[in-house]
Amino acid sequence: MRIVGTNHGGYANERNIAGLPMKRYRVVRCRNAFRGPNYLHFKLRGKMHTYYPWLHWDAGIANYDLLHFFNGISLGRKPWLSTFETFLPRWASYGGKRIDWGLRHLAGDACKRLIALSDCTRQIQSIFLEDHPAFAEAINRKVTVLQPPQAPLLDANALDAKLNQRLATKSVLKCLFVGADFFRKGGLELLRAFDILIQQNHPIHLSIVSSMHYGDYASQSTHDDLIAAMRLIQKHPQHIQLHHQLPTLQVMELCRNADLGLLPTWADTYGYSALEFMAAGCPLLSTDIRALPEINGIDRGWIIPTAKDRLGNAILQTSAQRLSFSRHLQTGILEAMTGILQSPDQIMTKGQAAYRHILEHHAPARTAAQMETWYDEALT
Repeated sequence: MRIVGTNHGGYANERNIAGLPMKRYRVVRCRNAFRGPNYLHFKLRGKMHTYYPWLHWDAGIANYDLLHFFNGISLGRKPWLSTFETFLPRWASYGGKRIDWGLRHLAGDACKRLIALSDCTRQIQSIFLEDHPAFAEAINRKVTVLQPPQAPLLDANALDAKLNQRLATKSVLKCLFVGADFFRKGGLELLRAFDILIQQNHPIHLSIVSSMHYGDYASQSTHDDLIAAMRLIQKHPQHIQLHHQLPTLQVMELCRNADLGLLPTWADTYGYSALEFMAAGCPLLSTDIRALPEINGIDRGWIIPTAKDRLGNAILQTSAQRLSFSRHLQTGILEAMTGILQSPDQIMTKGQAAYRHILEHHAPARTAAQMETWYDEALT
């Protein structure tokens, strides 16, 4: 079995690289000369260095057949690949003279393939390279798209039983929201819309799994927003339940028991929770930023259209734009939820379509087989 070295063990890395069920390759965390300087910088400055976290170099002494990073770049000669969520080099958003330095390594012979999480990500990389024409052709030809894997959370029989029970009983609509960055993912607008629906006596229940982080880059939420959110949660204890933190297995169980997944997000590079909802036969209510139109669709969920820039991001540069987005988002949630509650049979048909989409486009075994093929090519 051949060995693949990778840069870190975070959630995205585990999902897209280390956790794949590969047969001929084993992924291990590799040595990295930049790990010490990055740790020291964080201890002294209280924040990550601009580019150390995204660089790898081991002087060629480590015993790996090839390397595969998440958002990373290698400075060595060993064959390497990188899966990325926005663009590479990762530190390009900070500006500075080292962008070309990173681009040279991406264009170099050791870099064998760059794997975008979505077609939106591929387009963002291409747009970024328009300002760097000397490297554009060499890098663009290495870029391909591979959506993250997702195993089904129910088998087909369990899914049919869940959806048929929902259709037969017409019971309370069980909705689920998952996300640490509560406000960036549209949590406050969701609560405001649910406050109206609950007061209208609609049969709904909302489960929230979130540490209620605020102050994110997109919504720029404040402590006052946190107070407002907690008041709305406490106002409806029979209809809204907050879990500040749950083990992953319990979150997956909530997905299995839910009827509708909610991701009305302001900003997301991908949106992994969307896959988990759909893998449990839950249709999705989401916005249409970044990769979400590639995951969600009107046949398998509900989409709130938003004004976006050419990169697929919501337009949120000014306080007026953020206020407008928030109001539009709340209205969109309210309209979509009202339609769902008026025609609850949609849950069954769209839930089945969402589940099929996961089986057809995100099967872990298929993803692993494709990755092994790319590893073989990198080593030839």
